[in-house]
Amino acid sequence: LFTLLANIESYRVLLACVKFLGQCPCPHCLMKKTDIPDMGKDADMNTWRTELREDNNDYCRKVNKAHKLIFTQGKKLNSKYVTKYLKGESLVPTHVSDNF
Repeated sequence: LFTLLANIESYRVLLACVKFLGQCPCPHCLMKKTDIPDMGKDADMNTWRTELREDNNDYCRKVNKAHKLIFTQGKKLNSKYVTKYLKGESLVPTHVSDNF
């Protein structure tokens, strides 16, 4: 899933990348793929409100570690070393910068 939102006036772009066919397919929350049949029910709405995807220190640490493994140590994207950090939340090793 690839979402691109742009604010033309300030030239800012928000890029959300979620691994295709990953365990957590929702770009808004950490709903598991196994919970898809329950979409729209009370439990799903609770997940949607409480288990949000956040750009926090833990997220940044996981992506940075994956970057180091890929670009410094030459590990493959689908290696057990990289997926250990990214698989649980269906993350992709993508950085978005404020610098233009």
